[in-house]
Amino acid sequence: MKTIESTHFHIEELAEGVFAALAKKEGLASSNSGIIDLGGRTLVFDTSESLRSGAELNHLAEELTGQSVTQIIISHKHADHWMGNQEFPANARIQSTPAANRGMHEEIADLKDPDSLEIAYRDAIASNENLLASTTDPDRIAVLQSAIRRNQCALEELPRLSPRLPDITFGSKMKVAGEKRSVTLVPVPPAHTSGDCMMEIDGEPILFLGDIGFFKTHPFMIGCDPLGWINQLERLEKSTWETLVPGHGPLGGRMDLRRMREYIQELGQRVLMALLQGRNVDSVLNQNLPEICRAWEPTLSRYQKNINYLFEYHRQKLPGEDST
Repeated sequence: MKTIESTHFHIEELAEGVFAALAKKEGLASSNSGIIDLGGRTLVFDTSESLRSGAELNHLAEELTGQSVTQIIISHKHADHWMGNQEFPANARIQSTPAANRGMHEEIADLKDPDSLEIAYRDAIASNENLLASTTDPDRIAVLQSAIRRNQCALEELPRLSPRLPDITFGSKMKVAGEKRSVTLVPVPPAHTSGDCMMEIDGEPILFLGDIGFFKTHPFMIGCDPLGWINQLERLEKSTWETLVPGHGPLGGRMDLRRMREYIQELGQRVLMALLQGRNVDSVLNQNLPEICRAWEPTLSRYQKNINYLFEYHRQKLPGEDST
């Protein structure tokens, strides 16, 4: 099986013509992608965060399959999975769930004000550079450097940014077949977002999760349905999939799904206990990091943002709370 190292991706061939494009920490992809040689058709699952990584992914797909990309599947609305769309052939058809499509249209609304975006990127770079100057922890230095690289890239690419959105949507399971193999696209009930989808490689124990899976790194939970997400993870834990490609992090298996589920459950339990005891969100943030995630890849503030989101989410769900 082939493995390829590029600037932004580590490529692993999982089965004949099935490639996982795993985002490198030092690169500008941010999220994982998939390249599938269907036979006479090449499909890409998610196109990464930047134009540079998107262009490289398109080149890799052509190199690995010997043909141009004809179909792109976007797993959900978050822009780190589809900003590379415009770097693919103009005739490549882009597809997503209806909810993801609506969310993508909302996401690009901010791009209509490039001046404000430029200010935001410059402010973020300056803020992280100040933090970097006063940091000695190697892990935190790596996280800050990554954040600076991503913002610098976004700033530089802003003048030529012209996002491409889905051409067509699918609301139920859909098979995509070529001369060699087929895949099945599986929409997911509200979990990480309201419009996630996964991709099954038919005839192989391989599943591309999109952001239903974050392995060995803190999941992005803002806007999620935590109970729906837990339900999806529980269901997948009982499945027979052997190779799981997450939206973020390394390849994994069902044990990684379990660890993710336990993380979401533990954060929820901490938040609910605080709410029931009348404590504020700081009382949760001041607790030690859950043991299950202490060895995970550090993030700038993902854990804190997850706690803040869950605190507000569960506060509105409790009886007697204002849910408006």
